Amino acid sequence: MTSETQALLPSDLIAKFRYLCQSRTVNGTLQAKCFFLHEGKEYSGILFAPDGEEWFANLTEGALVKACRVGPCIDERYKGEHKGTALPLEQQSLDMVWAPVKTEAVIIDMSNMPNVLREAASMIELLLALVNKGPEQKPSEEAPKDLPFRSSVQWADEIAKIIGANRNFQSKPFSAISLNAYIESCFDDFWEGDLLKLNTGIRWRRMITPALVRLMDCSFIERVPGTQKHYQVTENTLAEIF
Repeated sequence: MTSETQALLPSDLIAKFRYLCQSRTVNGTLQAKCFFLHEGKEYSGILFAPDGEEWFANLTEGALVKACRVGPCIDERYKGEHKGTALPLEQQSLDMVWAPVKTEAVIIDMSNMPNVLREAASMIELLLALVNKGPEQKPSEEAPKDLPFRSSVQWADEIAKIIGANRNFQSKPFSAISLNAYIESCFDDFWEGDLLKLNTGIRWRRMITPALVRLMDCSFIERVPGTQKHYQVTENTLAEIF
């Protein structure tokens, strides 16, 4: 497509994330290949992260990102493509940004199935032989250090601050998953014990659900009617924020 016939797209569009480029721009900004969506069509292009925001690196294929300053690429290497810049995370819709990766169907070659079954049988025999040997004595593991960590009460205070500072959480429902994604990407005040890996997962993540329950108990947030995993800020909280 030549520059004369290249489609002129609106400045503000939704970009569908494809993959992160290995190199950054000369200014150190993350960049990714994407499709800009307009009137049911996809236009190949490059999407730049907002200045200084690293959450861009955690996006997965198919995530939808709000973009601005969309226009034709000037660089001859990308002739016919478009470029744009993602809006800051606080202006994104987290339910779109943290979209799950879509899995594709896998075609199995049935002609190779006998070999697969024989290999599986061999692995089962090997496992049974190991089980029959009896449990081996495991070396004692050193107990983790008693590192400081936030309780669910303290995380409730931190979540209240996050909601109070971000219009995205105030204006639309959110889930614990989208809140976790935001904390993982933007929160920079973890205590050492918050990051400790327990049998039930990373400690700070285990504190988020009870923290949300505490915020519901004090009417800071409430469940979205008809849902079990989505929350919204109460009218009284909104009145206090504004």
